[in-house]
Amino acid sequence: MKKETLTEKLIKRTYGISGPLDEHKRREADRIGNQVFIVLFYLMIFGNLIPFVLAYKYPQIVAIGYPLVVFGISMMAALYVVSQTKKTGITAIDPEMLSQKESKQLHFPGLKAGLIYGMGMFFGIPLLNVLTD
Repeated sequence: MKKETLTEKLIKRTYGISGPLDEHKRREADRIGNQVFIVLFYLMIFGNLIPFVLAYKYPQIVAIGYPLVVFGISMMAALYVVSQTKKTGITAIDPEMLSQKESKQLHFPGLKAGLIYGMGMFFGIPLLNVLTD
């Protein structure tokens, strides 16, 4: 069996693909990634040119608005990736390909992740406050 390269691991992690990265899943992931790259590429080119021109006359508006606009467009691109991966079905999990341990981990993954994150923040923020005070 061929060992997964770092690129394949990153593609699977970014798009939420479980199981082997076959030709269909890779092609769909590349198509979605190419579309998002085009949008974000032009955002970086023209999105930096517009604040550069406006920064002399409206520095405060550019300082507040530019990061918000870039963040909003990036979030729309991320939501597009999520919707397209669900629509194309490349994130679908095939239950018969999973081992017993993997199928047991499949129950309520969002709830588990949310609880772990919440508990980490609940205890982590006071600890960080104590360490930085």
